[in-house]
Amino acid sequence: MSKGLISIALASCVLLSACGGGGNNGGAQVVGPRSNSESFNVGGTVSGLQGSLTISANGETIELNSDGAFEFSESFRNGTSINLQVEDRPFRQGCYFSDNQFVIRNDINNLMVTCSSLGTLRGVVKNYSTGAPLANSTVVLVADTGSGMAEIERTRSNANGEFSITGTGVSERFLLSATLAQYGSSTLVLSNSLTNPDLIADPLMLNNDLDAVFSGTAPFTLTVDGYDLATLPANAFVDRNNNPYSGAVSATATIIDPSSDPALMPGDYQVVSPGSGQLRPIESFGAVEYNFTDGSGNPLQLANGVSATINIPLASSVDPDTAPASIPLFYFEETTGYWVEDGSATLTSTTAGYVYAGTVSHFTYWNADDYYTSVDLVGCVENAVGRRIADARVMAVGSDYIGSSSAISNQLGEFTIPVREDSRILLTARRGGNSNTLVVNTGTTMATLDQCLVLGNDSSSTTIKLSWGANPADLDSHLIANDLVGTNATIHVYYADETAVINDIVIDLDVDDTTSFGPEIITIPDFPAAGTYQYFVHHYSGTGNIVTSPARVELQLIDETYIFTSEQANGDPNLEAWHVFNLVVTEDMNVSVETVQQLVDEEQVENVPATSNNLRAMRLSTGGGLPAKDY
Repeated sequence: MSKGLISIALASCVLLSACGGGGNNGGAQVVGPRSNSESFNVGGTVSGLQGSLTISANGETIELNSDGAFEFSESFRNGTSINLQVEDRPFRQGCYFSDNQFVIRNDINNLMVTCSSLGTLRGVVKNYSTGAPLANSTVVLVADTGSGMAEIERTRSNANGEFSITGTGVSERFLLSATLAQYGSSTLVLSNSLTNPDLIADPLMLNNDLDAVFSGTAPFTLTVDGYDLATLPANAFVDRNNNPYSGAVSATATIIDPSSDPALMPGDYQVVSPGSGQLRPIESFGAVEYNFTDGSGNPLQLANGVSATINIPLASSVDPDTAPASIPLFYFEETTGYWVEDGSATLTSTTAGYVYAGTVSHFTYWNADDYYTSVDLVGCVENAVGRRIADARVMAVGSDYIGSSSAISNQLGEFTIPVREDSRILLTARRGGNSNTLVVNTGTTMATLDQCLVLGNDSSSTTIKLSWGANPADLDSHLIANDLVGTNATIHVYYADETAVINDIVIDLDVDDTTSFGPEIITIPDFPAAGTYQYFVHHYSGTGNIVTSPARVELQLIDETYIFTSEQANGDPNLEAWHVFNLVVTEDMNVSVETVQQLVDEEQVENVPATSNNLRAMRLSTGGGLPAKDY
């Protein structure tokens, strides 16, 4: 049940007195003048109810458990202003009065209370690396209903990876999980509101790094690319009824390296402190998901008193010379979406690379994390004309640490979000299909942004996010458009010319990362003119090539997500540029995605006229080609 107060009038009216001209009170005819000492009844009909509903009239309550007629037990004096409210309702429904405020002049028996599903969730389950839809995934939505976490619905993705859930209810904390054989699981933390109840979310899943079968009576080591992820003693497992298990054990393991994308980690990088219940933020240094099942797919766990040694590969963006020598271990609590501290891990050098080694007594997601000191960042979200935006989701993602935090803008468009002190973060606001990103450097005290995050037009908002591996060290985004219809303008947005302004629309390279992994983000709030907008990735510096990096591009067009990886590109891997896709904008401003996926010569990005005249002059003075960066 939802304890929030809802009072929504679909058709509100003030009931008029019959004196001096007559009136109509909810369809009941008033005949002759009424005495103020008279009292009248209030009632009506409820429809669509699925559960228990409590409504009130001026504080007098009535509980309804099925459709049909109702009447308040108390009567109300002539001339009383009546205020109807929903005090309690089924969590997954919204219930609304036909009239919720009126002055009573006679008996009212035709009020309508209509209940219907509240909130929808839709999305597509996809392969994180390729963007391919994943059919037959198990999708589960859990919500904080006000009386604890409860499962809302369990469903499966269709042949196109799509799923939908109707009647999500409204909550400050949803957990959306997706599971599928041969993939690591995905868990997203979501929220909605009464004014913005519908959700869109695409769970992205990593392929398992290991699938193995071994005897439950023998010791076994799970090894991936030279890393001994887990070392198990003989007779280690019990079944769900705590009975010793001696049959064949199926094991899977998925390594989580969140260096280029902290969103790979389930949950939201928060720990509930024992005793106080306060939330504390953490940053990750790497994680592994472990799963063990019997031959029928039933879960197995370590027996009481049995422990196993685990090794979590150090995240590739972390320098082992500066990484903590010892940090806490955390496991993921799937029922709450929070991380729980349990044990510790020591940084250890192995022949495969650095790992955090520790001992555990059960298996799930294990994360090598550390707490950090946070400061509050205060800001606001508005649209292009300066109107504040409520219910925008604000995400802070560490650029020089692996972690994230989130907040929701209030009715004034304001938000407060905790972030790591003395750090560089990417701050993104999103509402619907529209987003914008700022780079913010934090200090040691609370700070207020000197500008709002500005969101453009939902009908065509687009973001392009590039991420990559340790090598090459620097890949760059290039957005190019020549001879746009009606403007003859050329756009070339990249590191040396980060902003293009065409027809008063500003296209920005919000983030240019030069130290591996990314992300680099281009935001297109709206398309300024018809034409073809080409997107390239260029290998600027560092060893290796684009294909082996590997590089990944995530295109968000309104509420659709497209994923492109360099491993799927065609052509010579030694070429220095990757033509990823085109955005084709027609004269009636419809936008479509044209997949290219072709490795090309870097001249295709070097010999493009720049947006700004200043950059043209710079090129002439340096003999052409792309300008040098000042690292």
